[in-house]
Amino acid sequence: MPKLIPLMQNHNLAASFLLLALCAILLADSLTQLGFAHGVLYTPLVALAGLSYRRKLLTMTASVSLIAIWLGFFIAPSAPADFSMFYVLANRSISCLAIVLMWWFGDQAIRLRQSQYEQHMLTSQTRLDLQLANQVAGISHWWLDDHLKMVQLDEGSARLLGLNLRQLTLEQFACCFEQQAGPELKLQLEQTLEASSPLSLELRLHQESSQPVWVKLTAYADPASPGVLRGILQDIQQHYDEARRLQIQQRRFQQLADSLPVKVWTATADGRIDYVSETFASFSGRDTASIVADWLQLLHPDEQAPVLSHWQHCVNAKVPYNIEFRILSADGSYVWHLTSALPIFNEQGDLLYWFGSAMDISQQKAL
Repeated sequence: MPKLIPLMQNHNLAASFLLLALCAILLADSLTQLGFAHGVLYTPLVALAGLSYRRKLLTMTASVSLIAIWLGFFIAPSAPADFSMFYVLANRSISCLAIVLMWWFGDQAIRLRQSQYEQHMLTSQTRLDLQLANQVAGISHWWLDDHLKMVQLDEGSARLLGLNLRQLTLEQFACCFEQQAGPELKLQLEQTLEASSPLSLELRLHQESSQPVWVKLTAYADPASPGVLRGILQDIQQHYDEARRLQIQQRRFQQLADSLPVKVWTATADGRIDYVSETFASFSGRDTASIVADWLQLLHPDEQAPVLSHWQHCVNAKVPYNIEFRILSADGSYVWHLTSALPIFNEQGDLLYWFGSAMDISQQKAL
């Protein structure tokens, strides 16, 4: 039987074998007097066809067997005179019923196997997609058994923490992070297990640990396993590096803007002022925060409404902004300025922000 299964699962060999067996049984049936139970010999062939796990081959074998049973009834020599025809017909009918039942069981087995195979493939694909997503996002897993006070690490977590161990105590796990956070982390994990409330922290690894430095730790109590805390470690060093680079760029921009003789400002895509240079603050005698909060009050009262209307028009139309108006200085006088702003777009054509400047043109106005 173990050797037959690989044979039957090869479609070509299985079909040839079953065809020869069907012909052999039909030949034997045609040469033997009616009364011998040749019809029942077709049933094992249907069972073998079911081992191929191919519905078409199973159905073909069962159909040919049913036809062969009644074909043999007509071409076989007559039964002995003392043998009742009722038993011949009963034998053939029971054989047909056995073949139909064997076909039904085989068909159900094939459907079940196909369903299991599809479920297995779906599970495998889902697991592969999850692994790829975890790798891209820098996510790894760990879990804490509170009864044993031991932490289990998967391969990604061990690599992230720079450890060769996959199992360590809770104290050892806490020591993987910066010294100030270690004791507090142990306490928070224990509280998370007791309160069944999720925990999310951004921590820096211990200096002796491998890079990256910053990780995000998430923990939650497993509802299906009391006393078990499951968690995730995520590499977020890249986010910190990007934030640091952005801060450096912003600092350089502000230093450059503060060194220019013109007054520099920026606004969000919807036209909200979010930055003014120190040059602007020195001219107006106000701090930058108050200017950002209420810049319109620095304009001459007669020009506030038209300036605001023109600015809103440019923001809505996403076109460059140019206008002349007077700005209140620290000594209480209003000074003429030429104010300009350009919309800054990304590669997709989306408006990111506005970059603007205000230049003193009082001398030109005096001419």
